[in-house]
Amino acid sequence: MITRQDIEQLLQTKNVEEFKDLWAFEYLPFEKAREYVRKLKFRTRRDWEKYCKSGERPAEIPSHPDRNYKEWAGMANWLGVGSRFKPFEEAQLFVKKLKFKNTSEWKKYCKNGKPSYIPADPRLHYKKYWKGMRDWLGNQFWTFNEARKFIRNLKLKGEKDWIEYYKSGKKPTNIPSGPRQFYKKEWINLADWLGNGKVSIEYRPFCQARSFANKLQIKNHKDWIKYCKNKPIDIPSNPNVVYKEEWKGWSDWLHGYQRLVFKSLEKAKIYVRKLGLKNNREWRKYCKSGKNPRDIPRSPDQVYKNWIGWADWLGTGYIKKGFKSFKKARAYIRKLKLKNTDDWEKYCKSGKKPIDIPATPYVIYKKYWINIADWLGKIPYHTNKDEL
Repeated sequence: MITRQDIEQLLQTKNVEEFKDLWAFEYLPFEKAREYVRKLKFRTRRDWEKYCKSGERPAEIPSHPDRNYKEWAGMANWLGVGSRFKPFEEAQLFVKKLKFKNTSEWKKYCKNGKPSYIPADPRLHYKKYWKGMRDWLGNQFWTFNEARKFIRNLKLKGEKDWIEYYKSGKKPTNIPSGPRQFYKKEWINLADWLGNGKVSIEYRPFCQARSFANKLQIKNHKDWIKYCKNKPIDIPSNPNVVYKEEWKGWSDWLHGYQRLVFKSLEKAKIYVRKLGLKNNREWRKYCKSGKNPRDIPRSPDQVYKNWIGWADWLGTGYIKKGFKSFKKARAYIRKLKLKNTDDWEKYCKSGKKPIDIPATPYVIYKKYWINIADWLGKIPYHTNKDEL
């Protein structure tokens, strides 16, 4: 089998022809790979992870077999140690008897010494049967009628009382905090849910309510929720539900415009270049200050399809000089002996990177780009032999 060390030696000796022959590998079939791994006699996932990091793992065997093999049946099966956990139904029955209310209680229980035959992460070990943490703990929501009956007995007066109640921690986990969304088919209104005998509130017409909301100058949805604690009774806290047919979005509700339209790239660049910002870092600081207009995006590289680069955006002049060719840039970077993506990102942020080498080589050198391992001079697992 070919190990990482074999490939590193070939790279160092520059024996390209021999390297090409060895490079056209694929992962072993699941059965053969598992057979090889079982002979190593590892006992735990931690043993396997240490082995993968050691550099001794053959290249034909993936470090993440759970992602590469459809036949994957768990780490115990992969290592050949046999599952030490109970079958799903038995394990779930055991957990349900503990009557945990939520995930936090389950995590505390796991930290304080659960039985070894119950996994701390059942989602991974019982992948075929997994339906969610609520199902695992046995905390199924009640039916609408059961939940409403319970809530009505509390004799809550209105929306404010209901919000205070579900935030207090006293609400049973079997009742959702958002009954309007969970019981969509059965839901009538809050008055019906609380059973307080009040007539359903008549809200203002949409245009009047929106005009009222616009004048408040509330910035976002989060601030709107805070405001709703003391809002007029005829203004709904959930206008997106009440005015479903007229609803055009939160921007329209709070600010009076439906969809934010950014300036064209050329017009935006004219504005930005006048700011005299030198680099990407200064641009981000400027955006955080809140001074940038709403019609100029904070992440222009993600908004504009004809994006060229930050030098072009800021008008620093670097774009005129151009970047090094791919081969020259890669040769320069490989001499730095950076180990991984984290090292590369730190280097880019350090200010030591020459201006003729891009921080986003995968964009600038799109035609030649293979992967970050190739860029840094590490072992490129999925490379193009023609490039060699």
